Amino acid sequence: MCRLRWETKDSAADEDIRPRSGIDAGVFRRGIFVPARVRTMIDKVCWALLALIHLMPSLALFKPALIEKMYGVAPGTDSFTLMHHRAAMFLVIIGICIWALVRPDVRQLATVAVGISMGSFLLIWWMAGGSPALKSIAVADMLGMPILLVAGWHAFRTIG
Repeated sequence: MCRLRWETKDSAADEDIRPRSGIDAGVFRRGIFVPARVRTMIDKVCWALLALIHLMPSLALFKPALIEKMYGVAPGTDSFTLMHHRAAMFLVIIGICIWALVRPDVRQLATVAVGISMGSFLLIWWMAGGSPALKSIAVADMLGMPILLVAGWHAFRTIG
């Protein structure tokens, strides 16, 4: 039988309360019970959304004409080659997100990898003056950051 305790100011605010059988029935935090299956579903939805955010730029690996359309970079230039390689890197990020979707044990590393990808672009874009041509990419990354924060919070808060 699972014993749950209502938390007060004197109790640990983030203590996991698990049944004695070792099965994770959920977490009772700050007066709210979150069943384990709901938390698992939230995690999976977060990683799926993060993979979807990176899908469009990765498609340019298979259809290079998208590079010219999305970024205005002419084919045959060094910049075009770098953007084509960038599409391959986004495919790696998608693979990491999908891996994290199915394997909870890699979610901490996935959080770091996706965070570096998204955060570094936002920082570089901002330091370069926030080009209007790249604003849609920055907005997509800004929308993805709260999703990554939820996924990362769960990844680093996992016990056991």
